[in-house]
Amino acid sequence: LMDLDLMCVGNHEFDFGQDNFHRIVGMAEFGVLSANIYREADGQRLVNPWAVLPLPDGTQCAIIGLTSKDTAVETLPKNVAGLRFADPIQECRRLLDEIVGQAEFLVALSHIGYEEDLKLAEACPELDVIIGAHSHTVLERPVRVGKTLICQAGSYGRYLGQLDMLVRDGDVAKHRGFLRE
Repeated sequence: LMDLDLMCVGNHEFDFGQDNFHRIVGMAEFGVLSANIYREADGQRLVNPWAVLPLPDGTQCAIIGLTSKDTAVETLPKNVAGLRFADPIQECRRLLDEIVGQAEFLVALSHIGYEEDLKLAEACPELDVIIGAHSHTVLERPVRVGKTLICQAGSYGRYLGQLDMLVRDGDVAKHRGFLRE
């Protein structure tokens, strides 16, 4: 109903094991991202690390998915057997070096928690926006770290976060962010 474009893998996607994870990802009518989950057997990422979507003005927007490295211990070990959860901030830093030049606007779709989002903004100042989750933090308005806007809308669907932006030359010229109940 929300017409989603993308989602980031979170720790609860593994609550019922990897077979169920792959089943629900296969049913999704939108992209599922995570840059830092690897299969140990072949060293390949479990899902796509990032995607590019055009903004209404034609600006290319790269969205990177980042999952909590603690996912390995936040579910039953058998549910994530054979997976490696790399440091999300290091993975983002590495990917940004690869992505810069392919997109003018950079977004992290994170499931690493608010405190880690703050660290991510410091470590990756090229990011324009971080849409975060995991810590259940309610931010009534976006928090700015450098030029990066950080947004979180709590948990359990209580709020829907809305961020309206005027993007000029790949930068946020103006913004308005708030929560809807």
